[in-house]
Amino acid sequence: IGDRFAAAVAADAMAVWALAIAAPSDDVAEWTGSLVRIDAATNEIVADIPLGSHPVGYLDELRLGAGSVWVLGVRLDESTNDEYGSDLIRVDPATNGIVARIPVGGFHIAVGTDEVWVRFPADGVVDSPGESWLWTRVDATTNEPSAPFAFDESDPGDGLHLVTPEALLAVGYDELGDVRVTSYDPATLEVVARSAPIHPDLHGAAVDVATRTVWITTGERIVRLDIA
Repeated sequence: IGDRFAAAVAADAMAVWALAIAAPSDDVAEWTGSLVRIDAATNEIVADIPLGSHPVGYLDELRLGAGSVWVLGVRLDESTNDEYGSDLIRVDPATNGIVARIPVGGFHIAVGTDEVWVRFPADGVVDSPGESWLWTRVDATTNEPSAPFAFDESDPGDGLHLVTPEALLAVGYDELGDVRVTSYDPATLEVVARSAPIHPDLHGAAVDVATRTVWITTGERIVRLDIA
C-alpha cells in the first residue's frame, strides 16, 4: 500500500479491504485515510477510495455486513488528548464508492444483516474517566440512525461483536475483571445468558456465525466457546 500504514482489515469471499493511512508529517491534522480493495486471487489493489481527514489510524474499525463496507474512526486532539468519534462511512462494494456519511460521532460499531449498532459518548467527546455512553441503531435500508438509547449497567461497550434479530453477543470484562461472553435480548437489552469466567486477560475475539462459535485469545491460549 505504498508509504501508508494499514490501520484495519476485513475480508470476505468477494474481497479484502484495508484502511490505509497516509501520514506525511507528525501533525495528525495532515493525515488522510483511504479504503483499499484487494483482489485475493491476485493480491493486487483494484480500488483505492479516499475517505478524507478521518478516520486517521486511531482506534479505527472496519466491518462488513448488510451488503456494504462500514468504516469508523476516532479522532484524537493531540493538544488536549480528547477523543472524538467520527462519521460512519458506508461504501458500496458494487461500485467502490461512498454512498453515505452518517453523522453519529461513533467509537464502536457492530454490523448485523440490516442494521449497524453504533456506540458514542453522550457529550460527543471522551475527556474524562466517567463518560456516559449511548447507542444508536442505523437502519441499513435508509441510513437513518435511531434515537439514542442506553444499555443498563451491563453495557457491552466495545465488546459487542454480533448483532442478529435473535441476539446480541458481546465479549468483554465483567465487574470483577474476568472475561465473559454475554448474550442480550435485542428488544429489551436485558442479559439472556452469560458464560462462566474465562480469563482475566482479553486480546481479541471472533464470532463464527455459521457454527455459533466464539474464539477468544487470552495471550496464553485460545478459548473456544459454543454459544448454541
